[in-house]
Amino acid sequence: MSKRASATFKLPLASPPTKRARLSPPAAITAPLSSSSSFSPSTFLSSLPTAPVAGSQQSTQDLLRLEASSLDPSWLELLQDEVKKPYFLSLKQALWKEGVKGVDDSRGKVFPPAKDIYAWSRYTPLHKVKVVIIGQDPYHDDGQAHGLCFSVQPGIKIPPSLRNIYKELKTEYPDFDVPTHGSLISLARSGVLLLNTSLTVRAHQAGSHSKLGWEDFTDKVVELVAKYGGSGEVGKESEGVVFLAWGAWAAKRVANVDKKKHFVLESPHPSPLSARRGFFGNGHFLKANEWLSEKYGDDAKINWTKLDIEAAPTAAEVLHEGQPTVSASASTSASVPIVETVKVAQSVEINKEGENVEGAVVKEVKAVKAKGKAPGKAKEATTEKGGKQSTLMAVWGKKA
Repeated sequence: MSKRASATFKLPLASPPTKRARLSPPAAITAPLSSSSSFSPSTFLSSLPTAPVAGSQQSTQDLLRLEASSLDPSWLELLQDEVKKPYFLSLKQALWKEGVKGVDDSRGKVFPPAKDIYAWSRYTPLHKVKVVIIGQDPYHDDGQAHGLCFSVQPGIKIPPSLRNIYKELKTEYPDFDVPTHGSLISLARSGVLLLNTSLTVRAHQAGSHSKLGWEDFTDKVVELVAKYGGSGEVGKESEGVVFLAWGAWAAKRVANVDKKKHFVLESPHPSPLSARRGFFGNGHFLKANEWLSEKYGDDAKINWTKLDIEAAPTAAEVLHEGQPTVSASASTSASVPIVETVKVAQSVEINKEGENVEGAVVKEVKAVKAKGKAPGKAKEATTEKGGKQSTLMAVWGKKA
């Protein structure tokens, strides 16, 4: 790991342990992961009602086939009652109408692709979570979102917020070699849960799925992390994890987290509109490792500077009784489709709270195919959203 910056931090350990707790190191995802010997995603799916849900032509079994196929069993076992609740079935009906039905759906109308909606769960099983980073909703332009907040696939232009995250990492770890890609898969595999609050978004419409009910679902995910995250053993209660909440939206998600048990760090969002108001210089990555080291020992630290491009799971790898069989040694060139890049408008929005939201689209600014020429300048427009005017600025990207 790179040398640490010279700055030191005094950390508020709410309950300093007399001896260090044990935190299992993150497992390489090379074989199917199971949550318990008795739970099976296929058994869960077959137990669901096959009669149509009220007001729908689809059954509960139809609607939850995606969850049974792609949610990691360590999460699905504890979320199985949540996904059967009326609000979640209504959410799934809404997604069904937009073409999201199973893992093979990839019509480009909803992002991320269906197979990647729960990618966060497969890369970071519940009992392996050490740090949680909470985003808002997925990137909404072609080829960007792949189920991990702030992360984009190799070959896609690095979004502005992620560039600022890299800048802060460079400040805290001066030896950090800033990558030319935006993939954070290596962090997810090392125990960093990269969770968006809303797990889907309509193509080119920022925040379009924020009212479907995802917030209730991801609040439940946060609740489970607070109870079981970082335990190192399936079913064992957590002894504490780190929550990094950047921006007011993320702060709401951790409002009920026990701050005596867990280490909660808050700051402004890393977007260009707010990064200089307190994200830069927050020291969160160093502070997280200080706390993990004090609590569990040096082996628990996150290697924030190791951001190698790692092979992403294909649909075939994801579908194995709902369990991933991802090989960390797989050939990146063979497994990761490098998107034939289009020039995509990266954009930011000032919402009604005055906080930025990545991904707002200015209707007047269209993405151009790779052969086109980038205008090379920003455009501004205003649009009505939620009854209030929002100022939008689209910044044109370049071919990757």
